Amino acid sequence: MAAKAELRSQIDRTLGLMDRSATAVRDFFGFEVEQYGRTKFTAPYIAEKIENTYTALENLFESISRYSGHVLDERHWHADLLIKMTQRDNEGRDPVLSNDSFKLLDELRRFRHFKRHNYSTEYDWKRLDELCGAFRTVIPLVNRDLVKFRLLLQSIPTPDSASEVPYGGTRG
Repeated sequence: MAAKAELRSQIDRTLGLMDRSATAVRDFFGFEVEQYGRTKFTAPYIAEKIENTYTALENLFESISRYSGHVLDERHWHADLLIKMTQRDNEGRDPVLSNDSFKLLDELRRFRHFKRHNYSTEYDWKRLDELCGAFRTVIPLVNRDLVKFRLLLQSIPTPDSASEVPYGGTRG
């Protein structure tokens, strides 16, 4: 399968995951948090959904980055990857993410880093509420950005499969 087709498929899977995650968080707040409250038992579920969704997006962004020929700074590649998604690619095509999406995703990226390096299951509910607000806001923004990028991919001529070299970029 051609690199472009694989990338379109990954975009579709990620869009589906984002939709399911947003629904799960909404439903969880509507039932479990409503019924049991903001406790040390309900907080990890919310944190996990935010982390998993951001990780899926980051995996997609890494594939887009390779497809687009970006070279990432090895020392700060998580942050650099997100920044690259706001820049034109090597062919001069529009950025994948809007600035609004970038700002909110960067907040989720920083939380993901905190969660992965903080082995406590105690979360500050005030902070989780802020992150859930960012999560709820960014999902439709990123959805819009990815649908736009997917349409752009469809408009790019596909080289014949014999001469296509999948993914041009690497991490620094």
